Amino acid sequence: MQSVALTASEMPTTLWWDETDIAKNRMDALIACGQFTVCYELIDYILELKKADTSGIDHFKEIDQLLEALKKDWKAFNDNPLWLLEDYNS
Repeated sequence: MQSVALTASEMPTTLWWDETDIAKNRMDALIACGQFTVCYELIDYILELKKADTSGIDHFKEIDQLLEALKKDWKAFNDNPLWLLEDYNS
């Protein structure tokens, strides 16, 4: 994931992809970086929400189901940061 995030972070702010960007598969890295960042942030948010006494949530059944799905996705991202993008493209 670090390599994918580094490739994404090296993307300059432009309106087009040059040959170098295409050769480095930078667009896929940028998309994947967004995907695993959102996954991580959602996991973190849910864990903080569950710790908060003031969340106002009494039943976490659906939230727990979402958390388990996100944890599976997080493991998949750690195994292959591009898995979701590859799954979408197949």
